[in-house]
Amino acid sequence: MDHGEAGRWLLSQWGCPIELHNVAALHERPPVPPAHDHALICLVHAASQLADLMKMSVFPSTPLIELLEIVSVFPATAQEQLLEDFPELADWVMTKVNEIELSLCCGL
Repeated sequence: MDHGEAGRWLLSQWGCPIELHNVAALHERPPVPPAHDHALICLVHAASQLADLMKMSVFPSTPLIELLEIVSVFPATAQEQLLEDFPELADWVMTKVNEIELSLCCGL
């Protein structure tokens, strides 16, 4: 069982919608031909790749996917904005994750 299948199982046990089960199970390898929830699966897949690129993933992909390839699944305006804002976005995400980690370990 990989982490996607584990996520599917957990979400089913928690009574979450089937679309979320599919996202958990398929986010590392979106299906071809696309399923009815393909857009959501691709969005989570891109987010997973962005986490890899920011070195925030527990199980990073090898080789890392380039930012231009990751954002290619988004509409043109979102692509432009993400390319422009990525360095600041990555810093913001890392800061927030570090704040959470510190609050959990240090009781802040």
